[in-house]
Amino acid sequence: LVESRYGFYRSHSSEGPMPPNSKAGPPSRYDAFLGTSSGNYEFFDDRHRDRHLAAATVTRYATRGSASHELKAGVEYERATFRVEWGFPGGVAYEDYNGAPDLAVFRDVSRRRGVQTRTSVFTQDTWQLGSRLTIEPGLRLGVYHGAVNADGVPAYDTSAISPRIGVAWDL
Repeated sequence: LVESRYGFYRSHSSEGPMPPNSKAGPPSRYDAFLGTSSGNYEFFDDRHRDRHLAAATVTRYATRGSASHELKAGVEYERATFRVEWGFPGGVAYEDYNGAPDLAVFRDVSRRRGVQTRTSVFTQDTWQLGSRLTIEPGLRLGVYHGAVNADGVPAYDTSAISPRIGVAWDL
């Protein structure tokens, strides 16, 4: 038996000013005493996410008498990316108190990008010995990589080998 699959997920969420206002301004004003807002939206937040997964497996079945055997091997590849932009319209947010200027918070736009990849290779065996005993040994190798921002400098780069064993006995 040969199986393959591909799936993806994509999302975009955005919060912030609507025309005629924009990310460029005007700045927002909030009166802490009166609880009122004016000018522009307080901040903007723009988030993009993508995830792609491809996988393939090969399975071989065999029987001999009351014993059966199933050998499965496969590979999975996943790539996920994100992009986030956050800031104050006009680069500043003003806070007033009862109509009088009280505070100004200045902030540059924060931009972050990231990518994560995962590659997994596995093999799994299932032995059915008679009608009561099943043994399932296996092995999985995972390779993981992640980077943040456009420079591509790895945030992490690691791998793991995971042996697996399962035994079921039907009383």
